[in-house]
Amino acid sequence: MSTGTTVYRYEFYRKGLVVKIQPEGHRYRATCSKDDLGLYDSAEKATQSLSENIERMLSDGTYLADLEIPGDLAEWEWKVFLYVKRLRAA
Repeated sequence: MSTGTTVYRYEFYRKGLVVKIQPEGHRYRATCSKDDLGLYDSAEKATQSLSENIERMLSDGTYLADLEIPGDLAEWEWKVFLYVKRLRAA
């Protein structure tokens, strides 16, 4: 029997913008349009930071507070980023 691991990326849509959190190495990169919102140790830390960082302004003049970014990943859309298949031991 083979098992595998699914790695997800996360998206949140608001006001015509998409906030994305996706794996980069062993960390997670947060972006919105052309804006780099930081590199985080986990997707959970990224969502928490983005939801609390209300004074940050994007390059289009939108404040993160205006996007009402949820701090809970359950409220984000989960998409498969990568599936790693592990082979059965011989």
